[in-house]
Amino acid sequence: MDKPNCDIRGLALFLLVTILSYAGCCCISPSNEPVLLGKLSAEQLLERLEEYKARVILYEPDPEAIRHLQSYNKPLTIEVFFGSWCPDCREHLPPFIKVIQEAANPNISTIFIGVSRDKKEPAHLLQGKGVKFVPTFIIYRNGDEIGRIIEHPRISIEHDLIAILKERKPLPLKAP
Repeated sequence: MDKPNCDIRGLALFLLVTILSYAGCCCISPSNEPVLLGKLSAEQLLERLEEYKARVILYEPDPEAIRHLQSYNKPLTIEVFFGSWCPDCREHLPPFIKVIQEAANPNISTIFIGVSRDKKEPAHLLQGKGVKFVPTFIIYRNGDEIGRIIEHPRISIEHDLIAILKERKPLPLKAP
C-alpha cells in the first residue's frame, strides 16, 4: 500500500514543478516576488525560492559523477551568479544544489550571488567578474579561475563541472 502513495506524491510533485515551470517562463518576476541581491547560502536560496526545493528533490545526478566529486581532494570555490527572476537559473541552480549536497565534499565551497536584471547590482560583487549571462558558475582552485559554466551546461551540471576539474573543456553540444 505504501508504494501507490509514493507514486501519487511523486506525480503530484512532478505536476507542481511542471506548472511552476510554465508559470516561470517569463523573465518578468511577479510584483510580489522580490529580486534577490547579494550573497546567499544554498539554504537561504531554497527558503526564499520555493520552486527550487521541488526541483532539487526531483533531480537525480549521475552517481558516478557524485563519487568523483566526493573524492576531489583539493580546495575548490564555486561562485554562482544567478537571477531570482531568470528561467535558466530556475532550471540549472536546483540540479547544481543537489549535486553539491550529494557530494557533501568539505573541499568544495559555494557562494551564491543574486544579481539584478541588468547584471549591474550588487556592483561590488560583480566588479571584474565579466558576468553577462546568468547563471554563471565560476570555479576557482587556489584562488585562480579554472573554468566557467555559463547559462546552460553542455552535458549536465555535474559532468561539465568534472570536465573543468579534470582540466578538460566540456564536450561541444551535440547537433540536433
